[in-house]
Amino acid sequence: QNYATAKQYLAEFHLGGIVGYETDPAVGRAFLEEAAAQGFPKSMYSLGSFLMVGDNGFRADPARARDLLRRAAEAGYVDAQFTFGLALANGEIGLTADLAGARQFLLQAAEAGHAGAQGNAAMMLINGEGGTADIPLGVRLARISAEADNAFGQWLYGELLFTGEGVPLDRAQGARLFQLAADQGEPNAAGRIAQREVQAALGGGAAVRGK
Repeated sequence: QNYATAKQYLAEFHLGGIVGYETDPAVGRAFLEEAAAQGFPKSMYSLGSFLMVGDNGFRADPARARDLLRRAAEAGYVDAQFTFGLALANGEIGLTADLAGARQFLLQAAEAGHAGAQGNAAMMLINGEGGTADIPLGVRLARISAEADNAFGQWLYGELLFTGEGVPLDRAQGARLFQLAADQGEPNAAGRIAQREVQAALGGGAAVRGK
């Protein structure tokens, strides 16, 4: 395991192209392959992510990506739980959509503090996707995600506040969260900001800027 950790570090060093140091992406890819072959969760996740889309000199390989991301997620690697959970929910990289399985992985990542997973798990819980609806838990996760400045979480919690679903109605705060999420490029929030009722809640369109 210690050797795998060192290989992951060397992979990051060479693939990152650190300024002032001589790096070799081919060497980085070789180290990443070796660490992933040893079952190191972070390496399986990194390699699987590259293989999803064909990045960092790796050719896209959905079948390998599925296997690596699943194994990393099952090993408890939080980023892999989030990525694989979304892929399961959306039926990506050749997976058959499985909302129950997606919800399980996203909840695991959410419980570990992953803000993106918290927002996505919240939506599934509120809508009853992949299992029984749990609006109180969904609301709590949406709020935590929004407070962590996650754009999706800000949009979702903004929706809850704006409509009064599971929380006291607060259109002004909901609209402000739409603005914060839109400033980060969240498309759902951008659509909301254009609506007249949201502009009215913002006080004529005064923007609240995100980080």
